[in-house]
Order: sequence, then C-alpha cells, then structure tokens
Amino acid sequence: SGLMNDGLRTSGILSDVDPFGKGTRLTPNLLTVEGPDAVVDWVMMEVRDVTNPNLLAAQIPLLLQRDGDVMSTEGSTFLSYQNLMGQNCIRLLRHANHLYLSTATAVNFASNSLVDFSDPNNQLLGGNITGTILGDKLLMKGGDANGDGVINAIDKNQYWRTENGDTYKYGVTRADFNL
Repeated sequence: SGLMNDGLRTSGILSDVDPFGKGTRLTPNLLTVEGPDAVVDWVMMEVRDVTNPNLLAAQIPLLLQRDGDVMSTEGSTFLSYQNLMGQNCIRLLRHANHLYLSTATAVNFASNSLVDFSDPNNQLLGGNITGTILGDKLLMKGGDANGDGVINAIDKNQYWRTENGDTYKYGVTRADFNL
C-alpha cells in the first residue's frame, strides 16, 4: 500500500510523551486519526550549524505519519520555528533505532522550505548511503538498536536476538527494526 504500519498507535502503546527526554507531549486526539495521516512513531529533527555540523542549534521532537509525512505534536505538517527562520542549517531526521538521514548541504529554514528525505534524488549526507531505496522512495535503514550510527553484529546479537519474541515495551525494547 506504500503506507507504514501504525501498530504502535492501534495497540495503544505509543507514548504520548516523546522518547527523547524532551518532555514534549502530543495532542491526544492525534492518536485517533486513522488512514495515511495516522501516527506511526516519534522522530527527532535536529538542526545543525552549517560551519560546524557538530554544533546543535535545535532538537525538535516530531511525529511520523503512515504516508511518511512528518508533523508537529499539534498535528501540523507545516513546521514553523520562528527562532530558526532565515537561518541556513543542516537538517537531520532521527528515529530511535534507524540510521539518520541528513541534508548534505545547508537548507534555509524559511517558512516555505521543505526537505523531502524520501526522494532518492535529493542530495543527502553520504550520498544516501544511510537509506534503503524501495521503489521510488528512500527509507530510513532500520537495525541500529544501540544508536551508535552503525548497523552491525552488536545490534543483531545483543538486541535483536535477545529481544526476539519478547513483548514489545515502547521506549525500552530496541529491536523494533521495521518502524
């Protein structure tokens, strides 16, 4: 169908507070939305300085929808952050156990700027090596259970093998590799 699974939401285990420790809460009625705009999980957008990408300008907890759109915790897909407007920034999109996607160059954080991380033709950091292409979409590559930026035997042996078959606990179980 081209839509992600929203099983965390439908089973009632998706947290209403971001798992990144920011204390951001989602508007509760968002958990009742069904179809392409239903919430799949939390993601974190990081905004980084152009001259020094190690310098973090902002971290913004957001929600991922079944159709791949990202929305604010109030339900808007128009993301406007006044303190960042007009700035040129590197943008990263993170998920708890997937490799991140990042713009390769600066993007002006203007009210009309859009980054389509699903477009495999967009220039992303590392030439899209951190994603998987499925059809005409670039997807975040799952499997980075320990969040070190590498998918390897540690992720498989210490997380997937030990958690395989366990009851899923949101924010605790790290081996949910299929988002």
